[in-house]
Amino acid sequence: MNYGRYLALQEVWWVKYRHVEPIATALKKSSLRWATPVRQRLRENKKNSLKPCTQWELAGMLCRDPGNLYRLLNGEITLTVADVSTMASILNLPVQEFIPQPVDLVAAATLRLCNGKVSRHDARAYAVYRTSADLRNGPCLDEKGIASVLISMSGVFCEDHDVEVAVTRVAAALERCLGDLAERKEGGDDECIQRR
Repeated sequence: MNYGRYLALQEVWWVKYRHVEPIATALKKSSLRWATPVRQRLRENKKNSLKPCTQWELAGMLCRDPGNLYRLLNGEITLTVADVSTMASILNLPVQEFIPQPVDLVAAATLRLCNGKVSRHDARAYAVYRTSADLRNGPCLDEKGIASVLISMSGVFCEDHDVEVAVTRVAAALERCLGDLAERKEGGDDECIQRR
């Protein structure tokens, strides 16, 4: 099994290589989903004459520079735990709006990394599978992971074979993308890959 395939099916690549490109960028962009509810709430507040209704007003309430809030909402700087709790409180939004669930993060990052080569349903099936599978099974697909996909995506997948095809299709697409890490690995232990 080549290293890209190994990463796609057996390694928790979204954790182990979260600081390595292109994974770092895919994860960062995939975790920006919280910016949409913030912008929606500001529009709702404006419509209902409530405060804050602009990014400028929100920045003032957060005691942040408006430029930094702009960069925060566009993913140029990282959201902190303090930002999450403060914005959730000020905008009366659930904290869960700010933090994607692991399966959502993996699905979105997978879509980005595969760059249009897999469907949204296949990427979601892969993410459900990978976040619930027993990784000790090696390259063989895990029954528990397949069952998890069938339960959570029952409207999309009906049989084990359909899930296996979807997960394998995504793993093949990721193999090409993640295989690039193999070239860097050959220079030394993969634990020592430098952050970019």
